[in-house]
Amino acid sequence: MRLVVTTEGGVYKLTAAIVACAIIVCLFIAHIFLRLAIPADFPESREFLTKMGYFLSLLGSILVGTPFALMVSKSLLKAHQLQQDIIAMAQTDHLTGLPNRVAVLKNIEQAVADSVVAGSEGTVLFVDLDHFKRINDTYGHAGGDAALRHAADIMRRTIGPDAILGRFGGEEFVCFIEDAERAPAIAAAIIVALRESSAAYGGLQIPVKASIGLANTDGMLKTTHLLSRADEALYIAKYSGRDCIVSYDEVMLHRLGAKLTGTSLQRRSSDRAEPLAA
Repeated sequence: MRLVVTTEGGVYKLTAAIVACAIIVCLFIAHIFLRLAIPADFPESREFLTKMGYFLSLLGSILVGTPFALMVSKSLLKAHQLQQDIIAMAQTDHLTGLPNRVAVLKNIEQAVADSVVAGSEGTVLFVDLDHFKRINDTYGHAGGDAALRHAADIMRRTIGPDAILGRFGGEEFVCFIEDAERAPAIAAAIIVALRESSAAYGGLQIPVKASIGLANTDGMLKTTHLLSRADEALYIAKYSGRDCIVSYDEVMLHRLGAKLTGTSLQRRSSDRAEPLAA
């Protein structure tokens, strides 16, 4: 039997197990000692002393073993909790409290795999705050941090507890919705909630808006391909004027239009623009 000390219940179980082992060991040692130490010439005294020895061994093992076992168990529980706290810190974006890039990608990868097994279709939402550089330039980086926290709170409340949400990096967030049919409505709710609110900072109200790109799973996509499609859809949302939603299906129409007009779409980038892959 394996005892895992991860809860208070586990502490009590491990304590009981240690005390039980201590009792068994003490009684065994007492049995050997009493057999050797008490002469066999006095059977009545031998019986009394033997019972008294067993009783004292039992009582001593309980009185001494219980505090020691409880101390050991609680130390193991604290070590486990500390380990969990360290893991959580390594996987959390400290500004927004959301899972960071590594953690959210891992969660989405698992969710995509689960959707393939279940034969269902989910959706990735790539969310990018509009004109974030302008917010930083106007209100400073502390104001930008307030905008990021505000956007995270809005999305956390809007998507519900079952969806996966994390900060992808910079002013970007990524979300996975298990039900693809609900994804456009959730994306629209995020857009509206941001429009109708603002981030509070130093007595000021900072308007925060976002663009969103959507990409559905198809049962065969790798997570990297799915995110790439959502990223391309997000670029079209930016290209179309921001503060809007574009799905990857619409990207195909934009590509077709670009080919017909002889123009080239550029992938969005905060530093430089690159040709959008065909």
